Amino acid sequence: MKLMSEENLINLNPQRVKNRRVKVFGLMAVSTFLATLKWMTVIPTDSWWLTKFLMVALFILTFAWIALFFWSSVFGFIELLKGSKVPGIRWVPEETRLSSKVAVLMPVYNESSQGVFANLLAMGNDLVKTGQGKAFDFFVLSDTTNPKVWVEEEKTWLEAKKLMPEEINLYYRRRAQNTARKSGNIEDFCNKWGSEYDFIRVGLQFGTGIVAKVGKLRVCPSPVKYG
Repeated sequence: MKLMSEENLINLNPQRVKNRRVKVFGLMAVSTFLATLKWMTVIPTDSWWLTKFLMVALFILTFAWIALFFWSSVFGFIELLKGSKVPGIRWVPEETRLSSKVAVLMPVYNESSQGVFANLLAMGNDLVKTGQGKAFDFFVLSDTTNPKVWVEEEKTWLEAKKLMPEEINLYYRRRAQNTARKSGNIEDFCNKWGSEYDFIRVGLQFGTGIVAKVGKLRVCPSPVKYG
């Protein structure tokens, strides 16, 4: 099956992408210019010229950033209303089978194990409904220091493994030394086992959402593999 359809190629038309960027940045520039003119009228006239300059410069930087996100959101909302696809993104047909292997990491630190594994079970069941469950492995990375909590984590993990759909592997790992806590555990995982996976997702995302994201990453290569 081809990953790229004619519709995808149209959406990737450089001229269409360029036109979108011109509109967004053009509206950002006009909005910033008008807002700056208004701002200059309220600056005290007896202020030192350098103070005025700094106030205007900082206002332009701040407002331009806000205006850029505002107009980007407006155009994105219009595309949603029209039901069309944003140009510049390679869209993968929903029925395309994933050939990538994805690790879903759930770092925990003295948390309720019942809630953690219940959410992972819900995510696993949702992924199985998409028919792409075999592409995912789940990892609970624990830095828990409370003995009672980590014993409960291990018990809940064993119970959750029995309930997790068989095509999804559920692993549990607790470090004896929790250097840098959650971020350190994620870094340690990536250093030791990251090369075994094409993509790594930290946290929860359900069914079609994570499948669609992995599909886009697969056809839009990036040196960064973390989702």
